[in-house]
Amino acid sequence: MSIAVSQDLPGADSVEDIFRIEYRPSANVYQVRFNNGQGVQMDVSTGKVLSTNPDYSTFLITLHDGTFFGDWYRYSILTMTGLSLILLSFSGYYMFGYPLYKRLMANKRKS
Repeated sequence: MSIAVSQDLPGADSVEDIFRIEYRPSANVYQVRFNNGQGVQMDVSTGKVLSTNPDYSTFLITLHDGTFFGDWYRYSILTMTGLSLILLSFSGYYMFGYPLYKRLMANKRKS
């Protein structure tokens, strides 16, 4: 952690700024991700810094789950969107599935 913090990245001044540390055994590297969207990749055995780059995956994850816009968006807009999708599923069944079910039952009574 001290090697990652010592890279003089903007907004990555202390250990508290670390968002996540990932270990990739196939490459034998640590990927340290900071809260500000920066990332440091380093070799496990030597501690040598392999790359410092912006971390776009964290941005994409926060955009996808709604935390990028804030809790108001996450808990209000996404909740309403989920409820409307459930309502659309039920109304779609009623418009398509119920008449089909009635038609099948009517044909079954005739035979």
